[in-house]
Amino acid sequence: DYLTGNSLDAKILRDNFVFKIVPMLNPDGVINGNYRTSLSGQDLNRQWLDPSKKLHPTVYHLKQLIRRFQEDREVVMYCDLHGHSRKKNIFIYGCDNKNNKELRLRERLFPRMLWKNSQVFSYQDCNFRVQKSKETTARVVVWREMKIVNSYTMEASFAGPDFGKHRDVHFTTQHLEEMGHYFCDTLLDLWDPDQSRVNAVLRELEFLVPAREESESDGGSDLGSDVESEVIIDGVKKGKKKKRNKHRRRGKKEEVKREKRSKSASVTQSKASLEKAGGSEKGNKARKRKKEVRKAKDDYPSPSSTISTASGAGPRAGRMKAAASTGSGNEATSFKV
Repeated sequence: DYLTGNSLDAKILRDNFVFKIVPMLNPDGVINGNYRTSLSGQDLNRQWLDPSKKLHPTVYHLKQLIRRFQEDREVVMYCDLHGHSRKKNIFIYGCDNKNNKELRLRERLFPRMLWKNSQVFSYQDCNFRVQKSKETTARVVVWREMKIVNSYTMEASFAGPDFGKHRDVHFTTQHLEEMGHYFCDTLLDLWDPDQSRVNAVLRELEFLVPAREESESDGGSDLGSDVESEVIIDGVKKGKKKKRNKHRRRGKKEEVKREKRSKSASVTQSKASLEKAGGSEKGNKARKRKKEVRKAKDDYPSPSSTISTASGAGPRAGRMKAAASTGSGNEATSFKV
């Protein structure tokens, strides 16, 4: 209603811009209960690189329509309007021209100016990283193939904002209509003949962009309303973690093996030294025992000498001789031993 209204801003917009609005790209899927996929069960925002005329007719024809527009005049902006089922706030996903500093700042200019105009738009949640899983989305294909610098996806939360006066309150239709109003106002600011405000924001971005790029993490990047891509992104992150964990586990295993080898070597060495010590101790005992036996033999004369000695003695010797000659075999054996 704002664009077709009687306000001066609306008239200026209509005089200077041609707005082509496609209300819905997935009517067949939605009417059958699919809020994300088409009637054929496919995510239409992953088919822009090479859409099928039969399976993805809306995407196919819209892509052709944009090319036809470019033949007649410059297309200054393309913007998807999406709903996000998990993240809060209203924010934009854009693209990032890393090889051209001027274009890199220009790609962030509209979202930054929109943030200055709106109380519900969050520039902090905007992201401009182009991930591999998003190379077939509308904004990336339009940006790369058709060279449209201002190619965006605007996400509006199914919930609400997490800042400002509307914090923790669900977005209503009124909030979304106000966002459309701010969107159009920012278009006027961006192409205003007086570029002083634009230049001021560019200087601000020149200071902010390097810091934001360093602080941005992969985990918080371009998730959007794209649940499938969230799984893919998480899978990639987990894969990296798995690789790191695998190297860590391998290192730990090798360390444990080295510890085991060193322990086994020390145990073997200890065992050998113990055996050596035990062997020497046994040898000492054996030698000591031999000495004791030799000493016993020296202290206790053999039976023959005892008998011969006794035969030449007095009455006591005679009794010893008789006992020796008439003793049992066991006694004699025990005596000899």
